Amino acid sequence: MDRLTRLPYQQWQTLKSRIQDKGLTIVVIDQPMTHQALATNQPELSAIQQALTSFMLDLGAAMARDDYETRQKRQKQGISKAKAEGKYKGKQINAELHKNIKRMLNAGLSYTDIQSALSCSRATIAKVKKLNY
Repeated sequence: MDRLTRLPYQQWQTLKSRIQDKGLTIVVIDQPMTHQALATNQPELSAIQQALTSFMLDLGAAMARDDYETRQKRQKQGISKAKAEGKYKGKQINAELHKNIKRMLNAGLSYTDIQSALSCSRATIAKVKKLNY
């Protein structure tokens, strides 16, 4: 549920509609109201049960989305404070890895060979190639 609901409200509504249009039902472990969909001999859910289930999913989505947005804001505040105090350095470049990538690129090895040998991503290799240092 948490992963699904990090979307802005309109995107969540669109996703939920698409799921329902496909005839699928969202079942959430910590929301027992949604567990009725798992019963094999259960009759159709009443309109009230469907409305309550939909409400609970929307409520859970709103709470998860709010939590996600709050964590993002706090992270930005923490980074800003650390920068102001001169403590934030961001992600540091792995100089040894970059040196090895550059050496292997100069030797004519492919991205795939470099990835296998150094256990790094293609994006890192491309970054080193672009920096051309």
